[in-house]
Amino acid sequence: MDIASLIGMGAGTLMVLLAIISGGNPGDYVNGQGIMIVLGGTVAATLLNFRLKDVIRAYKSVARVFSTEREKPIDTLIEVLKLNDIVRKNGRLALDKYMKESNNMMKNRIMRKAIQLSIDNLSEEDTVIALRTEIDSVKIRDTINQEVFKRMAIYAPSMGMIGTLIGLVEMLGSMSNPAELGPAMALALLTTFYGAFLATLIFLPIAGKLRVVMLESIVNLEIIYEGATSLATGGSMMVLYERAISYIPVGHRISYDDLKARLDDQ
Repeated sequence: MDIASLIGMGAGTLMVLLAIISGGNPGDYVNGQGIMIVLGGTVAATLLNFRLKDVIRAYKSVARVFSTEREKPIDTLIEVLKLNDIVRKNGRLALDKYMKESNNMMKNRIMRKAIQLSIDNLSEEDTVIALRTEIDSVKIRDTINQEVFKRMAIYAPSMGMIGTLIGLVEMLGSMSNPAELGPAMALALLTTFYGAFLATLIFLPIAGKLRVVMLESIVNLEIIYEGATSLATGGSMMVLYERAISYIPVGHRISYDDLKARLDDQ
């Protein structure tokens, strides 16, 4: 689990709850009508803005916000160097056997695609086109996931304002009956609170974290891309290393000799 995500969302929610509890009766902050307006309206507007399958995929992507099971760029680099070494020693067809026997990096669809392109002996130009198309499709998919939550962060406060207006109208209609003023006022205020809470502590942070996860995955995809083009052109491991290592932050880089030693130990 991603500790930062858990602490961030948990601490933010806890602070709000503590403020509510210390200020009086927590039950005063529960309003079914307001929740229905804000949540229902936000989901409805989101479904109008996006296709259903995009919304469902975006909701499923929330698991990535709390997951730490992500490929490290240095491990991806080691893998593409290993593929280069296999082709150099045993030829392209040896990749087919390796792909069937390997159980780690082969979970990556783009990595499998890159290996298959090499096995099929596609030209550098065809390899570039095929992988660029795959990488672009991943970027588009992940961007839509982010946009779903960004839009929800816009819709939630807006629906909260609609709830506020409804509450004010109810208040004006209840001026002759003081007993009904309280519930109407609660609706007016709580819908704004619900919308602001959801946007600030839920939807916007999720969208931001999904962007971070996407950028991390793109680094791995670019390294795979460099490895695939190297396989297509028959480039050396040293050249591949120099081209791919630039995608890795300086503090996480490993020298070429150390990477070679790791490969020899495997």
